[in-house]
Amino acid sequence: MSYSRLEAITRLLHRSGARVGQLLTLELSQINQPQRKFQVVGKGNKQRWCFYSEDAEIALNKYIIFYIIAMQIQEHYSQPNTRQLK
Repeated sequence: MSYSRLEAITRLLHRSGARVGQLLTLELSQINQPQRKFQVVGKGNKQRWCFYSEDAEIALNKYIIFYIIAMQIQEHYSQPNTRQLK
């Protein structure tokens, strides 16, 4: 696990009031970044909004950048190498 992911998880847990299970199942598309909020399903199957602070936003953005770069590197190295000798 990357440090940026751990920091983002820790800050979001501390700043938003979300539970671990709710946060770990959260998809990036479910986060409203401009308003710094996301919805989770709580007790009684009720949906509730979780809001997070500016420092959690910074940590989340660092992780997103790290994740995008990691995916690009993985995609680059998973493509067949056409320069290989046959």
